[in-house]
Amino acid sequence: MKNIIISCVLISIVLFSGKLLFAQQCGTHSDAEYENLLKEAENQANSGNEAQSDKLMQDAGMLVMEDISLAVSIPIPGPQGQFCMPNPTTEYIDCLMKLGTRAEYLGVGNKYPEVAMNRAIEAIDQWTTQLSNTKPPVGDALCKEFLNCLMKALAQRELVGLSGAETDRKLQAMIDEILKKGCNPCSVKWMAIAEARISWHSGDEIVTMKGRATWENFYIMLNQLELENKCMTIDYDDRLTFPFACIESVVTGKGENFPKPLLELLDGDKTFAKSMADASIVLCCQKTDNPADLKIISYIGFDNHGEQVIIPISDKVVAINKRRYFTVNQTVTKDEIPTYRAEFTFKFIPVW
Repeated sequence: MKNIIISCVLISIVLFSGKLLFAQQCGTHSDAEYENLLKEAENQANSGNEAQSDKLMQDAGMLVMEDISLAVSIPIPGPQGQFCMPNPTTEYIDCLMKLGTRAEYLGVGNKYPEVAMNRAIEAIDQWTTQLSNTKPPVGDALCKEFLNCLMKALAQRELVGLSGAETDRKLQAMIDEILKKGCNPCSVKWMAIAEARISWHSGDEIVTMKGRATWENFYIMLNQLELENKCMTIDYDDRLTFPFACIESVVTGKGENFPKPLLELLDGDKTFAKSMADASIVLCCQKTDNPADLKIISYIGFDNHGEQVIIPISDKVVAINKRRYFTVNQTVTKDEIPTYRAEFTFKFIPVW
């Protein structure tokens, strides 16, 4: 009988040792220490030296008690956002289950196997609860992996007797929502191309300049509630998502860190436009949840001249929500310079 117990412990060492990916060992004692003690205990038992075999088994029991005491005394490590991928939490759970199994096989008393299992259950509850408060990732493949992870979490909670809590209801609700809406994200990504042609008479000369600015991978979301009801996930970055809040031409919210565009000088002037210097674009309205006064505020700048334009585009809300390509034009003039014209064209292109 003793040989069977020893063999079971040795098998458990082999089964669990390959799972610990984040640490070299579980507890302060290595698998090699246990293996050496148990093999020697088996040899002594086979040689008829029961007393020495019993002592070696007791020594192995002391090791596992020390390792369990240490394991349950440290804080449960977080999953670092990996959840169903190998991570510190799953390593910790594997460690506790390995030690609990080892203690049970060795007949260690004082409820050491139960202590290890209870701590493993606590860790399972922690990571599955964190998962239940996580948003699904964007992308079909990642969303499907996330769905499998939710199902695994529910199953693991049921296996260890945790089912029936609020976490289970939240996990099941997330599963139901993904199955209902699917994993494909709704895109609100756009790119914009702006061209400005500026000209005026200066004496007998005509000053002309033309430049282009291109902004890639920003977002326009005018119907967030509708998208949230229709889509499992929405692919957007809040820092780069229009509309911003503005009053008249003054932007009052966000937009300070919007990425710089690609600038191209299409027609220069030796005095006013040797190069493109800067460009900016904002879509804004007074109330971001009601784009009734949606407008473009844009500036196109050359090294010695630039112009701003404000274009109302509330008539483009439907096109934006339906993700249709659209173009807007506007010409800026100046009363003090009758020949001055700044002709702007903006092309908005949905990115899929």
